Amino acid sequence: MKLWQKIFLSTIALVMIAINITSFLLNSNYHKLSLELKEQNAVSNNEYISANIKNIVIYRKLSKGLKQLSYGELITAFNSVLISQQGNSTQSIAILSNEKVLSSINNPAIISMDIKQDNISVKTIQNNNSFFLITASNTLIDNATYTVYMTNDISDIFIQYNIQNRFASIISVLLAVVIGFILLVIVNLLLKNLIKINLATRKIASGNYKETILVKGTNELSELAENMNTMAKAIDENTTKITKLAENRKMFIANLAHEMKTPLTSILGFADLLKVKRFVTDEQRLEYASIITDETKRLRSLSSKLMELITTQNAIPQFNSVDISLLIKDTSKTLQPILKSKNITLVCYTQKLVAEIDEELFKSLLINLIDNAIKASSENSEILIKMKDNKISITDYGIGMEQSEIDKISEPFYMVDKSRSKKSGGTGLGLALCVEIAKLHQVALSFESEPLIGTTATITFKGGLQDE
Repeated sequence: MKLWQKIFLSTIALVMIAINITSFLLNSNYHKLSLELKEQNAVSNNEYISANIKNIVIYRKLSKGLKQLSYGELITAFNSVLISQQGNSTQSIAILSNEKVLSSINNPAIISMDIKQDNISVKTIQNNNSFFLITASNTLIDNATYTVYMTNDISDIFIQYNIQNRFASIISVLLAVVIGFILLVIVNLLLKNLIKINLATRKIASGNYKETILVKGTNELSELAENMNTMAKAIDENTTKITKLAENRKMFIANLAHEMKTPLTSILGFADLLKVKRFVTDEQRLEYASIITDETKRLRSLSSKLMELITTQNAIPQFNSVDISLLIKDTSKTLQPILKSKNITLVCYTQKLVAEIDEELFKSLLINLIDNAIKASSENSEILIKMKDNKISITDYGIGMEQSEIDKISEPFYMVDKSRSKKSGGTGLGLALCVEIAKLHQVALSFESEPLIGTTATITFKGGLQDE
């Protein structure tokens, strides 16, 4: 069952129940008031008849000078009082003595009633489909007790009560129909936006994350629509990121396979030459072994850089307070063999400055940046490392780059001069690793370069360095 059907049926049921309960309570209250009014009238009439009987008896005794009326005269007095009440056909009256009828009109059905002293007893009885209100009171005349017994037909009150209940039921049905029609219109208007949201959600669920839900207003549905739009936008962005990541990984693997193919081919080729050639001169053996060694080193560097790049993305850095100047000095010692092989001088201008860093990762960042500077530099040149304020700059005076190349150098496997990089053992992964380490440390890594003039790599700490 749909939501609008549940709302419609529930509301109709509640309306009918509310109308019927309200009508029942009103009719019951009106019926109760009508009965009370009938009882008051019957009691008043009974008291009136009792008073008339006493007055007529006293009058007759005084007019005839008697102390006590005879039985016949007493009956005559009773009849005269009852005759005056004959105009009401729904009323029956009897005067009793010891449950014996002395005088009556309309022949009331006599039932036994417990009448208290100086009180009037009232009772309602049902006979088939008729209802009667009975009142009875005792009157003392000449030391004898007489009962004034009255019955009033009150069936009309109960008939009216039943008619009103049936009328209320009919009205409740008619009102339910009218309200139901109005409710259908209102529900359709209110749920119009919900239907829009539902249709748009289906499109989003099918993969159309560009779908936008247009719902005006400031109610809950418009808020829901806005949240759905935000969710769809977030899903679209995440899907784009995942798609791009998948494409990058595919390209990454393809480039890796390509890069590994070259050194492996060289290693296998020259190893086969050493194996197949029967006579190999010392010069040739040294040449082949040198090539195999260089390519193996390159392959080892490639796999090492790749592993670093992968693990760095999920690494949890261990930050400690480290003196950057000491870390730079330690890094320069590590790179001395490479610097000496090309006769390159590393000039450092440092000061005792402290930062919260992961020492091993940051050292890897420095090594890769300096190693790139070495590869770009010619023999007998120098590399300058300078610390100032919140920046560390590494400057070489090598081949330099165009601006278009600067934008690509942090991409995995990208190399400005592939032939030169391969000769120097480059893999194109170093700067990609540097970018990941910089992100972990929340520092900015930027490059400035001009062809044939040189390149400057700058590490900028956002919070600045602190003197210790």
